[in-house]
Amino acid sequence: MKANFRKNCLQIFKSNALTLATLAGVIGGIVLGACLKASREEKWTSREVMYIGYIGQIFLNMLKCVIIPLIIPSLIASVGGLDLSLSKMIGLRAIVYYLTTTVFAVILGIILVV
Repeated sequence: MKANFRKNCLQIFKSNALTLATLAGVIGGIVLGACLKASREEKWTSREVMYIGYIGQIFLNMLKCVIIPLIIPSLIASVGGLDLSLSKMIGLRAIVYYLTTTVFAVILGIILVV
């Protein structure tokens, strides 16, 4: 009975490892942040804030680098699975939308610069 229970628990942990690791990371971040805040009686200097902020900035930049390689193949695969006539309509709308927003962004940029 115990061996079966352990086997089931181990299988559940293995199948949900990413979720559990994410939850552990969030809890660890909250605990670390609370400990860092409580460890100082005086205010943080700008240099100390810069050192802590640098790690966060690196993390956000790494996330930005991962987003595009994940989204583009997903879009290509989903559009590739569509019917050909539907793909043409969606593709045409996407191109028109992209060109329109690009033109508005360029116009807005020129107006703000001038």
